[in-house]
Amino acid sequence: MLYVGIGTGIFLTRYAIWQGRRKDVYEPAQSIGKIGVDEIWVYLGLIELGITSLYLQDLSIARFFTQQKLVSSNGVITCLFSYFLYILPWDNLGWLKTPWQITAYILPLIIIGLTQQQLHTITLIIPAGYYIVLATTKRQPQFTYISIILIYWGLFNWFQQLNLKDTLWYITPIGLSTVYNIAQIDPQLKLPQPK
Repeated sequence: MLYVGIGTGIFLTRYAIWQGRRKDVYEPAQSIGKIGVDEIWVYLGLIELGITSLYLQDLSIARFFTQQKLVSSNGVITCLFSYFLYILPWDNLGWLKTPWQITAYILPLIIIGLTQQQLHTITLIIPAGYYIVLATTKRQPQFTYISIILIYWGLFNWFQQLNLKDTLWYITPIGLSTVYNIAQIDPQLKLPQPK
């Protein structure tokens, strides 16, 4: 029964993602509200892939990836996978870029959230770097907020491992990032006169 579920899930994933491929690039896309039908098919295929991956955890090969050492690095592996999702030329391959890039934005956060009990400091810093790369390539500094939260999380874990209990250790990073946010992202301070 498990193999039937996995096979059906793989078939439905492939079908939905293939339906999301644009048949004619020059023809205007059908839409439901602000989201195109092609995008909805890709989202449905990716959701089906996530559900199918839950069934894959029951296989013996999946137990290799759920070992303690690999679970803590799943966030790093997901960042690499998401980066390739982000940079692939989806337009040339026949799909719209938007659903794949949105998946590349949220997939590392989902995996980090699911494996939060086994995370180490370095496995939080590397995804923070991933979101910094996204912030610079997309020219959207809002992604640095995610990076700052992940860096906090990693620093606080490290402080607990070093048994640092002074509140100054915990307040200093928050103060520095607040100064960064005010100086770097505030639109009023970007103008030469208010600086």
